[in-house]
Amino acid sequence: MSKSVLLIKFGEIGLKGGNRRFFERLLIDRLKGALADLPGGVPWIQRVSGRFLLDLSSISAGEAVGRLSRVFGVVGLSPALQVEADLDSLAAASRQVLGEALNDFPADHAVRFRVAARRADKRFPVNSMELNQVLGADLLRSEPRLRVDLHRPEITVEVEVREEGAYAYARSYRGPGGLPVGSSGKAILLLSGGIDSPAAGW
Repeated sequence: MSKSVLLIKFGEIGLKGGNRRFFERLLIDRLKGALADLPGGVPWIQRVSGRFLLDLSSISAGEAVGRLSRVFGVVGLSPALQVEADLDSLAAASRQVLGEALNDFPADHAVRFRVAARRADKRFPVNSMELNQVLGADLLRSEPRLRVDLHRPEITVEVEVREEGAYAYARSYRGPGGLPVGSSGKAILLLSGGIDSPAAGW
């Protein structure tokens, strides 16, 4: 059983020691604010394994990425499938996210790809390198126009095995990074006639 989710990755707030909870709560508030006007209300957001998880059952991945990619504190966004942590489920999820990513290319284009697996849950019996090999071989069998390229891939199928479940995704989008709005005091920006001062303020 798979579930569509959005992995929301944050950077600097993970370095703030004892204040980490404050920054995380502030970022969740900013994420919810960016989704507040949705007709069905704010989707479910959960903190898991050093990132946030947004339920995509009531919002499209494209709309969620469009709204949340402008929230300061967000480093990256990845629409993903959340599945049970077993090889069959991971293989099926990897094929699905790969198929969606292949729609970005012409049907006759030989697509360079790689698998990047991370096994954070060491109880999982297959290590990261073996996961790369097993899932990569399965994808090659399922899609004949794929070509393995570990250095310059056009598609990277990423797989994460964590305690709460496993994830597969092949598209990622950048956020602005930094800290959530409201996490520091007020500042003043003096604007001159050139472009340097507003650029420095950003």
